[in-house]
Amino acid sequence: QNGTPPQVYGLVWNPNGADQFLSYGVNHIKTWDPNGRGSYSCTSGVFGQSATHVVLSAVYLRSGIVVSGTPQGDLCIWKD
Repeated sequence: QNGTPPQVYGLVWNPNGADQFLSYGVNHIKTWDPNGRGSYSCTSGVFGQSATHVVLSAVYLRSGIVVSGTPQGDLCIWKD
């Protein structure tokens, strides 16, 4: 992408509270937490054994784990 900002496809608030949300899209998933200064700081998800890919959808489970989906129909599980 060489300097092009990543395309964001969606944003999901954590229903378990903590004012946390995540954003996802082309080759990224990021968790955003309040930083105590009136704004948010992000942590990028690590794709692990697979190459980066498009994240088409995401949802928080009650346990706090995030599950995301790809355009190919694969599901990915994101843990701390």
